[in-house]
Amino acid sequence: MKPKVFITRHIPGDAIARLKKNYEVRVYSKDHTIPRKELLQGVRWCDALLCLLTDKIDREVIEANPRLKIIADYTVGFDNVDVKYATQKGIPVTNTAGSSDDAVAEHALLLMMALS
Repeated sequence: MKPKVFITRHIPGDAIARLKKNYEVRVYSKDHTIPRKELLQGVRWCDALLCLLTDKIDREVIEANPRLKIIADYTVGFDNVDVKYATQKGIPVTNTAGSSDDAVAEHALLLMMALS
């Protein structure tokens, strides 16, 4: 039986197709923030949660599934996840730190050039 991954929103590129090779994947299909009720249902089903900044992953969400093995936050920060509580439960939380470093640096440089 394949591990189950719940994704709270469509993500760009071929990441979902690549995940489907090794995991059973469900994706919230609408193009807006997932409603709380559907987030809780998805979390109850999965082994791994891939969420976005707009998803509040708090104690209630984490407690919804005692089998939850990982929370992968598709953001640079962790503002939307109760990392302290997840850590207490032994659930690692990951993010995409550094993924926008080049773009931010380029933007800052161009703003400085525009001001000069």
